[in-house]
Amino acid sequence: MKNLLLKTAIAVVMGLFFCSITNAQNNTFKFEPSVSTVTGTITLETFYGPPGFGENPKTDSRESYYILTLSSPIKVIADKNDDSNVTSTNILHLQLINDSTTKFADYKNKRVRLTGTFFSAITGHHHTKVLMDVTKIQQVQ
Repeated sequence: MKNLLLKTAIAVVMGLFFCSITNAQNNTFKFEPSVSTVTGTITLETFYGPPGFGENPKTDSRESYYILTLSSPIKVIADKNDDSNVTSTNILHLQLINDSTTKFADYKNKRVRLTGTFFSAITGHHHTKVLMDVTKIQQVQ
């Protein structure tokens, strides 16, 4: 009987361990050219733009961008030889970029599943550490 209890306890602990590994892996992605799919809610947010990008709020222009607030934080990993992207952790917000055929306005304040590629912010017009170039969008419940 003790053997059975011990085996059951070990099986439960191992199951929990492997579930936590799987969940961690599900929240870890790679930068472009890898294609990724994430879920969250799209909102429209306004940021300071040129000339000072917030240094001079009275004179800086305003720029509005669609942002995906993720359901849970993600980690995006850069390859060793990637000079353009930087590994980023605990990412909850992604600025969305798209071709002109994807209409984010149709999904504003809605829960969606997005497919596309990740890249790191490189200009003053990028307002999150990681951005997503979206190729597919689906509304989810």
